[in-house]
Amino acid sequence: MFIIFLDEAGYTPDWQTGLSQQPFYALSAVCLPADRLQEAYSGIRAAIAALPLRESPGALGRGFEIKAKEIATGAGWWKFHNTERDAVRAIMLAAPRQYGGSAFVVAIDKERHRDRYTSPADPYLLAFQFIFERLAHFLGEKSDVGYCVYDHNTRLQADLLERSNALIQEGSEIYGYSRFYGEHIHGILRIERVQELVFGTSSHSLGLQLADYVATMTYCYLRDGRPSPCGWWDMLKASLHTRFGALDGVGLKIFPPDAPPRRP
Repeated sequence: MFIIFLDEAGYTPDWQTGLSQQPFYALSAVCLPADRLQEAYSGIRAAIAALPLRESPGALGRGFEIKAKEIATGAGWWKFHNTERDAVRAIMLAAPRQYGGSAFVVAIDKERHRDRYTSPADPYLLAFQFIFERLAHFLGEKSDVGYCVYDHNTRLQADLLERSNALIQEGSEIYGYSRFYGEHIHGILRIERVQELVFGTSSHSLGLQLADYVATMTYCYLRDGRPSPCGWWDMLKASLHTRFGALDGVGLKIFPPDAPPRRP
């Protein structure tokens, strides 16, 4: 079994009126093998504890977290401790691959989404559907099942539960070109390998903190115009899932695509 942790960056209650504040939305999923979860948690905590950081009130995931946003912006204490800041980011971004897992991230360009479609779908639920589709493929590859934990969002919780139940029971209608299969497809993707979705609190879940880093750093990378070179982005990509060497559309999906869509 894989324990799958999901978190988001760029959420506003009204996505269209909040475009200027949050132009992108990123939803991440970090998949860790259940039988390596304790190893991963112990290793991450030990690596963080070995850094010369300010005194913390406890271990990560035991009521304490180092917010990805603080690391991304260099706020507060981190402003004058860039070496330590980079080290924390490196530990968190490398963890999924280091401990036998994979990560996925879906990013929605909200303005492009609004302008391209006559009746644009809710980007938050659309990203969720895209993530579940990728999890279905991933779990199928592994011949395994997954249990999903989502960092709680009170405003979205009811909609996410309804959507997850529908996807798990009915599957997802997909069409277009599949990088997984290398061909154009149209049909129903079964998602029953995802067992269920529950909600957690990141300060009490180290796995959710990993997902926070993947979502937040992806958001910052897109917001800042995809800077290159970007060492930490290369590190993040190394933890994202690939298939036959392909990353785009597999472990990383940016929507809408650059090319015009096949269907409105």
